[in-house]
Amino acid sequence: PKLVVAVPRLREDIKALLRLTDTPHPAISKCRVSTTAVALYLMGDASGQGFGSGLWDGSGLHYEAANWAIHCKDETSNWKEACNLKFRIEALEARGKLKNAELFVLSDNSVFEGTFYKGHSTSKKLNDIVLDLRMVEMRTGCIIHIIHIAGTRMKRSGMDGLSRGDLLEGMMAGINPLSFIPLELSADARVDGRITRWISSWWKHKNGRAW
Repeated sequence: PKLVVAVPRLREDIKALLRLTDTPHPAISKCRVSTTAVALYLMGDASGQGFGSGLWDGSGLHYEAANWAIHCKDETSNWKEACNLKFRIEALEARGKLKNAELFVLSDNSVFEGTFYKGHSTSKKLNDIVLDLRMVEMRTGCIIHIIHIAGTRMKRSGMDGLSRGDLLEGMMAGINPLSFIPLELSADARVDGRITRWISSWWKHKNGRAW
């Protein structure tokens, strides 16, 4: 039709488009990092009172922890966990650590992960955080991956305790950080073949044998 009814989110979408296109030349979105391939791993968690994050690369583990300011304490858990990671990512950008880097961000907040890849949620504040991260990608040429992990894995890693001031668990106690996120293993390998056995229990050939 020649005329359509504008939806309520149109105003915010236009503001986002103005930010994304406010450059003299079109931004380049990379499929993979070039020149110097640097892999950084960032894991963070937030609680009602505090937040913490751990970054590890070839030089070791670098962690930060703090308490929320009074005006932030009533924010939602989704905002706190996303904002905690955004603060750390923007600090890495300011230090020049994200140029041609690939950043793997681990979070037990599935809402944040979904919003990052869908580009929209019902929370304007969460949308703004995701837009800020996309702007970081444009400015630095880095690639950000948001990867959801189980809350139990976050606890074992020590990041859950770090947000509460505990420095004696998981990677904070000296355990290799990568042992908590076996990204090199398939889902089936991580559970000792249980996925294959489950599929084989109901997916069979016409002759009755497992697929």
